[in-house]
Amino acid sequence: DEYFNKMQHISRNTMICCTHETLYDCPYYEQQQYVIDATLESNLLMRMTGDTRLIRKTIEEFAASQQDDGLILANYPAIYKQIIPGFSFFFIYLLNDYLEYTKDTEFVARFVSTADKIFYYFTTALSGDGLICKSKYWDFVDWVPEWNDGEPNVREGEPLTVYNMYYAYALLCAENICKKVGRLGLASEYNSRYNDLKAAIKTHCFDKKRGLYCDSFVGSDYSMHTIIWAIIAKLETGENAKNIAEHLWDTDVKKTTFSMNYYLFRALEKCGLTNKIFQNLDGWHSMIDMHCTSWCENPDDPRSECHAWSSAPLYEFSANILGVKVGFEDEIVIKPTTASLNFACGKVPTRFGVVEISWEKADGVFKIEITAPERLPKKLILPNGTIKEFEENITHIIEEIFYETN
Repeated sequence: DEYFNKMQHISRNTMICCTHETLYDCPYYEQQQYVIDATLESNLLMRMTGDTRLIRKTIEEFAASQQDDGLILANYPAIYKQIIPGFSFFFIYLLNDYLEYTKDTEFVARFVSTADKIFYYFTTALSGDGLICKSKYWDFVDWVPEWNDGEPNVREGEPLTVYNMYYAYALLCAENICKKVGRLGLASEYNSRYNDLKAAIKTHCFDKKRGLYCDSFVGSDYSMHTIIWAIIAKLETGENAKNIAEHLWDTDVKKTTFSMNYYLFRALEKCGLTNKIFQNLDGWHSMIDMHCTSWCENPDDPRSECHAWSSAPLYEFSANILGVKVGFEDEIVIKPTTASLNFACGKVPTRFGVVEISWEKADGVFKIEITAPERLPKKLILPNGTIKEFEENITHIIEEIFYETN
């Protein structure tokens, strides 16, 4: 696909331009390492290279920025302090993403106390309803046109639903980290806090008539953001998650911009709606039509014309079109998504080595060729759902099946 090839090239170029001695949000405007940008960039960087030194450096730097109250700075290193409370959760997401990709328990264990101190701030800030409310700081979420300065339309003292969902997912990430580094008691504590928070969100922020989470108390606005994070934070799973995902593009639901599209795609993936990712790339199409050579921060108001948080397609092509996924377990999972394509090929670095994928579909047949590291379990999930597991010593595989379109 001509557009997909251009998206891959421009995403790669944008990432390279934003990768220096720190992970910049953009190289020409702010030139700052922001934690939400760095979390997204780290996930993209791990799809581009097996070298994770800059990611470890990023984690160490944000940990060093932690304030007495537990929050970490929104951007660091910096000569001034900027605090965006919700960004501290993304530090915990980054820790979890890094752990899942690298299995580096020794490094991640050093930062369990950093995560726990972040939770200390939010625990002390909970309202009587057990929820995080709008703070005295800048509660940025996304550059939504209908929101003032990137904040949902929530008044002081009212719950900020998406931040509570951030918190819930951070607790799940911290529980996972603690289990894998041997802090089982703390993992159990985080699980208990998660269940309490989940119940509070459902009680106060879920509109039963509409079947959607509101941006604050029931009766307030709706946005894609609360749908996305309800799915990511497992407030809704299975058919319930699919049901709320169906409302993502309702006319009264406020839309995400590029800072949140990576997480929109993760929510679709969790619901088994991966093909929808490739049906919702219009913003990137429009930037290509404007002859961009790097991605804008937001095409509607391109304050920065080289912003790596807009490079989500790079992840999708690697993890979903080619389908290579590596988690904590010592196994390579390959689950390609064909989308509108008839063929795709590429290489994906992993901690085990490079995986090469080439697939095509024609005349009702799907054919895939895989070259992967030796002596390692490999699981292939074909587009029709068939699962093939291979012996450790097989490195070159060709499988043919009859491809069923649905």
